[in-house]
Amino acid sequence: MATWLEDTGLQRLLARRLEQELDLARNAAERTAVAQSLAVTYAALLEAAPSGAERDALEARARDVLEKIDEKEGDPLRLALLRSSYGMASRDCELLRLALEIDGTRSELTARLDSIADQLAQVRERLLRNEKLLERRINRTRGIEAEILGSRSDDIGRRIAQATYLEAWSRAYLAWLTRDGDEALESQKLFGRILSTGEAFPNPADISRDLRGNVIYAESILGIAFAKSFTDSAATVRAWLQLLEAGETAETVREGLPYWRIALLSDAGAHGEALKELRELPDDAPVVWLRLAAVSGLGSTIASTAARTLGTDAVAMLAARSELNQVVNLADRFGLDEMERDGFALYYVSGVCRYDDARIAKESGELEQARRAYRVALDQFDAALAEPDADEFIDAVPGVVAMRAACSNELGDHALASELFEEAARLHSGMEAGNFLW
Repeated sequence: MATWLEDTGLQRLLARRLEQELDLARNAAERTAVAQSLAVTYAALLEAAPSGAERDALEARARDVLEKIDEKEGDPLRLALLRSSYGMASRDCELLRLALEIDGTRSELTARLDSIADQLAQVRERLLRNEKLLERRINRTRGIEAEILGSRSDDIGRRIAQATYLEAWSRAYLAWLTRDGDEALESQKLFGRILSTGEAFPNPADISRDLRGNVIYAESILGIAFAKSFTDSAATVRAWLQLLEAGETAETVREGLPYWRIALLSDAGAHGEALKELRELPDDAPVVWLRLAAVSGLGSTIASTAARTLGTDAVAMLAARSELNQVVNLADRFGLDEMERDGFALYYVSGVCRYDDARIAKESGELEQARRAYRVALDQFDAALAEPDADEFIDAVPGVVAMRAACSNELGDHALASELFEEAARLHSGMEAGNFLW
């Protein structure tokens, strides 16, 4: 039955069937064989599973299975679970890099990644021992048995590469979170094994050009650049990144290079070079790249003109693309003083921030302070609409007029507030027009 289910691709039913067979196994040899099949089956299911509740349930079931089988047999499944855990942790790291919220704290994320890296190291070492044992058996066998063992050895080799790759990236992110040079060096050594140059710490000149078309190989080059941004100069980081500009490089890696150049050059303290990268971005560059540049500049611990300019230029580019929610969020995180500029967007952002100050003061019973903040907010909204570039933000204008109305209402000028709400309704063509009149 299990063989038929596997042949027909019914993996979920196969997993259930193998779980039953595991419980009914009559001896150690039979249990080991079933456990190996079960681990591989769940690993395949996890690879194909979508994110969300379905995947969470599958992972919980997979962990239950791990409790029932020996450590060695469970490594394929353990590796799949660790790959999933690493994926979520690396996503959270990139959210932190963008100054966005994550579940939990930075220290909790660090502890998670530390545990993932250590578990991956254990799996990798165990797989390496198994590989050596298998090689000895292969050397003593011939014919079909040698071919079967060779196939198993290839599978183990792929898992070793997978564990090495995931551990290398985990330790690179740990170095980023903690600025721990030892973690960065360990990451570089692990990436070096994947790049297979024969050197513990390879040089850019040693790297194969043809293999850059392989995503894992290309991402390992990127990983070394990432890890070196904490231990080496910006010139070294740039030399590694330049390897990925070759036409042979895997397209997904090459396309994301501008993001990583801005991130890693900023990490290395070369904000002037990151600023040059920002200014060379195409007009349709993803918003996330602009936010990255803004955060890298505004949030830099290095007080330099280049860092500040990187941040303020990126904010201006976001504003020019009417990404006002992004600008408001950045102002809330880093303060308006960090992004002083003329123009509709920055006056608008200032008005929103002062309006929020007024609302909070009013809720706290500090009525005079609230009144002063509403007055400043109204002045900022008026200034925004008077700016020469206001016509470029036509979609935002109805909202600004409505905010002016709200401020006027709070300041007791109800007649003006009524006129402004009616004006906002006229300007707005969407369903919110009725809300302004209400």
